[in-house]
Amino acid sequence: PRRLEDLAAGKWRIEYRRGVAISEQTLKPLVAGERLSDVTSIEQGLKKLKAGRTDFYCDFDLAVRNGLAGPEFKGVTGYRQALDLNVGLPLYPYVHKSRAELAPRLAKTLKGMKTEGLIERYFQEAERELEAAR
Repeated sequence: PRRLEDLAAGKWRIEYRRGVAISEQTLKPLVAGERLSDVTSIEQGLKKLKAGRTDFYCDFDLAVRNGLAGPEFKGVTGYRQALDLNVGLPLYPYVHKSRAELAPRLAKTLKGMKTEGLIERYFQEAERELEAAR
Protein backbone atom coordinates (compact mmCIF):
# COMPACT_ATOMS: atom_id res chain seq x y z
CA PRO A 1 0.00 0.00 0.00
CA ARG A 2 1.08 3.53 -0.70
CA ARG A 3 -1.47 5.26 1.48
CA LEU A 4 -3.16 4.44 4.74
CA GLU A 5 -6.51 4.27 2.96
CA ASP A 6 -5.17 1.44 0.77
CA LEU A 7 -5.29 -0.85 3.80
CA ALA A 8 -9.09 -0.87 3.61
CA ALA A 9 -9.12 -2.38 0.13
CA GLY A 10 -6.56 -5.10 0.82
CA LYS A 11 -6.85 -8.53 2.36
CA TRP A 12 -3.92 -8.00 4.70
CA ARG A 13 -3.81 -9.06 8.34
CA ILE A 14 -2.83 -6.07 10.42
CA GLU A 15 -1.76 -5.84 14.05
CA TYR A 16 -0.92 -3.07 16.46
CA ARG A 17 0.31 -2.98 20.04
CA ARG A 18 -2.49 -3.03 22.60
CA GLY A 19 -2.76 0.28 24.42
CA VAL A 20 -1.40 2.40 21.57
CA ALA A 21 -4.60 4.35 21.12
CA ILE A 22 -3.48 6.25 18.02
CA SER A 23 -2.93 2.98 16.15
CA GLU A 24 -6.29 1.61 17.21
CA GLN A 25 -8.16 4.84 16.39
CA THR A 26 -6.46 5.11 13.00
CA LEU A 27 -6.84 1.49 11.91
CA LYS A 28 -10.28 0.46 13.22
CA PRO A 29 -12.27 2.62 10.78
CA LEU A 30 -10.22 1.31 7.84
CA VAL A 31 -9.66 -2.39 8.50
CA ALA A 32 -12.35 -5.03 8.89
CA GLY A 33 -12.49 -6.53 12.39
CA GLU A 34 -11.46 -10.03 11.31
CA ARG A 35 -8.28 -8.62 9.71
CA LEU A 36 -7.29 -6.38 12.64
CA SER A 37 -5.88 -7.58 15.94
CA ASP A 38 -3.65 -6.41 18.74
CA VAL A 39 -0.63 -7.87 20.53
CA THR A 40 0.75 -7.23 23.98
CA SER A 41 4.33 -6.37 23.05
CA ILE A 42 6.51 -5.07 20.27
CA GLU A 43 8.49 -8.32 20.29
CA GLN A 44 5.31 -10.37 19.85
CA GLY A 45 4.22 -8.19 16.93
CA LEU A 46 7.61 -8.48 15.24
CA LYS A 47 7.78 -12.25 15.78
CA LYS A 48 4.33 -12.73 14.26
CA LEU A 49 5.35 -10.56 11.33
CA LYS A 50 8.52 -12.61 10.84
CA ALA A 51 6.57 -15.87 11.05
CA GLY A 52 4.07 -14.66 8.43
CA ARG A 53 1.14 -14.79 10.85
CA THR A 54 0.44 -11.12 10.12
CA ASP A 55 1.19 -8.89 7.15
CA PHE A 56 1.60 -5.50 8.82
CA TYR A 57 2.52 -4.44 12.32
CA CYS A 58 1.72 -0.85 13.34
CA ASP A 59 3.65 0.87 16.15
CA PHE A 60 5.86 3.86 16.81
CA ASP A 61 8.92 3.90 14.56
CA LEU A 62 11.38 4.38 17.38
CA ALA A 63 9.72 1.62 19.42
CA VAL A 64 9.99 -0.84 16.53
CA ARG A 65 13.60 0.07 15.84
CA ASN A 66 14.37 -0.35 19.52
CA GLY A 67 12.68 -3.77 19.45
CA LEU A 68 14.67 -4.79 16.38
CA ALA A 69 17.87 -3.81 18.21
CA GLY A 70 17.16 -6.45 20.88
CA PRO A 71 19.18 -9.68 21.05
CA GLU A 72 16.44 -11.89 19.60
CA PHE A 73 16.46 -9.88 16.37
CA LYS A 74 20.23 -9.44 16.09
CA GLY A 75 21.19 -9.83 12.44
CA VAL A 76 17.58 -10.32 11.31
CA THR A 77 16.79 -8.39 8.15
CA GLY A 78 13.74 -7.96 6.00
CA TYR A 79 11.73 -5.58 8.14
CA ARG A 80 10.91 -2.28 6.51
CA GLN A 81 8.58 0.59 7.12
CA ALA A 82 5.62 0.37 4.76
CA LEU A 83 3.72 3.53 5.65
CA ASP A 84 4.23 6.60 7.77
CA LEU A 85 1.03 7.54 9.56
CA ASN A 86 2.65 10.94 10.04
CA VAL A 87 1.05 11.68 13.39
CA GLY A 88 3.21 14.02 15.41
CA LEU A 89 2.76 12.86 18.95
CA PRO A 90 3.90 15.11 21.74
CA LEU A 91 5.31 13.35 24.78
CA TYR A 92 4.84 14.74 28.26
CA PRO A 93 6.78 13.88 31.39
CA TYR A 94 4.77 13.36 34.55
CA VAL A 95 5.86 13.47 38.16
CA HIS A 96 4.22 11.88 41.16
CA LYS A 97 2.29 14.31 43.34
CA SER A 98 4.77 13.73 46.17
CA ARG A 99 7.43 15.26 43.90
CA ALA A 100 5.32 18.12 42.53
CA GLU A 101 8.04 20.66 43.43
CA LEU A 102 10.15 19.16 40.60
CA ALA A 103 7.64 19.98 37.86
CA PRO A 104 8.55 23.68 37.32
CA ARG A 105 12.30 22.93 37.28
CA LEU A 106 11.79 20.00 34.91
CA ALA A 107 9.66 22.15 32.57
CA LYS A 108 12.27 24.92 32.56
CA THR A 109 15.11 22.48 31.89
CA LEU A 110 13.27 20.73 29.04
CA LYS A 111 12.29 24.05 27.47
CA GLY A 112 15.93 25.15 27.58
CA MET A 113 17.07 21.84 26.08
CA LYS A 114 14.57 22.22 23.27
CA THR A 115 15.65 25.81 22.57
CA GLU A 116 19.30 24.72 22.45
CA GLY A 117 18.46 21.86 20.08
CA LEU A 118 19.63 19.26 22.59
CA ILE A 119 16.49 17.16 22.46
CA GLU A 120 16.76 16.82 18.68
CA ARG A 121 20.49 16.09 18.94
CA TYR A 122 19.92 13.38 21.57
CA PHE A 123 17.15 11.90 19.45
CA GLN A 124 19.48 11.70 16.44
CA GLU A 125 22.22 10.14 18.57
CA ALA A 126 19.79 7.50 19.83
CA GLU A 127 18.74 6.75 16.24
CA ARG A 128 22.38 6.30 15.19
CA GLU A 129 22.97 3.94 18.12
CA LEU A 130 19.91 1.89 17.19
CA GLU A 131 21.10 1.62 13.61
CA ALA A 132 24.59 0.60 14.73
CA ALA A 133 23.12 -2.12 16.98
CA ARG A 134 21.49 -3.77 13.99
